[in-house]
Amino acid sequence: MNIIQIYKRFPTEKDCVEYLEHVRWNGIPQCPYCNSRRTTSLPKESRHHCNRCNTSFAVTVGTIFHNTKLDLQKWFLALVLILNAKQDISARQLGRDLEVTKDTAWRMSLKIRDALTQKQSELLSGVVEMDETYIGGKPRKGKKYDDDDKLIRGRGTKKVSVFGRRE
Repeated sequence: MNIIQIYKRFPTEKDCVEYLEHVRWNGIPQCPYCNSRRTTSLPKESRHHCNRCNTSFAVTVGTIFHNTKLDLQKWFLALVLILNAKQDISARQLGRDLEVTKDTAWRMSLKIRDALTQKQSELLSGVVEMDETYIGGKPRKGKKYDDDDKLIRGRGTKKVSVFGRRE
């Protein structure tokens, strides 16, 4: 995703929360403290109340977004900027792009990078080889044009990218 797509898909804080709830709970909220599914929604606060342990919780509990004062939109933008950067993005640049201080940007990037490097049991370990290629039909001889009468060149052809890795 790019910045424009983030703004279109998540125009409000409520949209960000709904997306996180769908990804994390798949529509059925679960208490992060006692793992109970007996919860009551509190829509005004974007929170849930656990009927078993009598605590209130949000979807951000136990994530990198927990106890943040920033909007989730800025977090999503930071994720996109860090993941789409060809090289590392500095805290000062991230701060300018998100209109936050360099210290806040540094903390955000630290949390995001830490979340990206957390080891999952299903990830590959040891020596890992990776490669990518494009697979698809070759362009025909002669000049080819798309629907808008623009010349198709290079990656403009209808090819599928394939990424492979092995341990």
